[in-house]
Amino acid sequence: MDLLLTGRTMTSEEALQKGVIQHLYPQEFLKEETLKLAREIAANAPLAVKVAKKGIQSYLKTLQSQLRYEAQGQGKIFKTHDIVEGIDAIRAKRAPEFKGL
Repeated sequence: MDLLLTGRTMTSEEALQKGVIQHLYPQEFLKEETLKLAREIAANAPLAVKVAKKGIQSYLKTLQSQLRYEAQGQGKIFKTHDIVEGIDAIRAKRAPEFKGL
């Protein structure tokens, strides 16, 4: 939640450490490692994999609605005084003075 509310970004290493991602590979090993994982998944019981995938898809539908809500909110935010203040503050290398307008 802190990333969403602070606008802070994280490195790929930090994302791995915090469990945001499960794997991190150098580019030259990505295809090999991806295929290895695909073969491991394919070796499992097909019906169990199907049920798990359906569960993930169900979650993603909820995620999509949350992302739509966020996009609508951002559309409103981009019409406010605060967005102009934020951009001006970045350009001037100063702390922003948000007013909620």
